[in-house]
Amino acid sequence: MFVVDAYTARVAARHGLLEPPFDYAQLQELFQSNLPQDVSLFNEFHALLVRVGKDYCKPTPKCGGCPLDDLPHSTEQ
Repeated sequence: MFVVDAYTARVAARHGLLEPPFDYAQLQELFQSNLPQDVSLFNEFHALLVRVGKDYCKPTPKCGGCPLDDLPHSTEQ
């Protein structure tokens, strides 16, 4: 199972992967249905989302230098 958390939700919402409001199950399904079913990949992908969430996609975003900055995104929550 792909683990989701507040970082995952914030990154997904800001980058238009899901339109809020969405719930845990919808967010989890987004990743599980779009990634190969591989626990190691899920863990790595989640760790990268946490890193982006902690360092850049904070409640008040710090987009400069973010590895996802070239992707369409919104600074809204």
